[in-house]
Amino acid sequence: IHSAGSAKGAGYTAYLDHLNDTHAFDEYARAHELGGPLPFWFGAGAVELGLSGICGPKEVGELAQGHHPTTSVPLVKGAGRSHVMGADLTFSCPKDVSVIFAGADAKLQADIVRAMHGSVKEALGYAQSIAITRDGHGGKVKQLAKSVVAAVYTHFASRALDPQLHAHAFLFNVGQRQD
Repeated sequence: IHSAGSAKGAGYTAYLDHLNDTHAFDEYARAHELGGPLPFWFGAGAVELGLSGICGPKEVGELAQGHHPTTSVPLVKGAGRSHVMGADLTFSCPKDVSVIFAGADAKLQADIVRAMHGSVKEALGYAQSIAITRDGHGGKVKQLAKSVVAAVYTHFASRALDPQLHAHAFLFNVGQRQD
């Protein structure tokens, strides 16, 4: 798990600028540019926000800042450029699966990706069941979240271009309380 963004980090500001650059999109989408699966939405929060199907750069950028993905209305206290975006939950297949995937025909590759996506959705379902929201002074009041929203990006290789089938599930730091 990698927490993305801090209120004071220069990298966070650069990342937001990158998210809002419609030509660059964000680094997670690079696999799609190479013919990989399109990034997809996950979570009851995505449904509640009217998000389905393919993740788009505008919606991702708005959620990263704690805003509604289509209306830009703040969803959280402290929404904006200083909002902590969320967490990158990375799910990697074992190396042998990645190597088999790299040498497989298109049908087997699609089957392997489908199986991996099933596992990712299962894990995110668990994450959704234990997610909490914070409220009150300093966020001291905690309760189970009613819903969460994540954007899932599939990659076939490591940054060093070695076979490494994995998915980044970016869990946004927005969630609906039970009340």
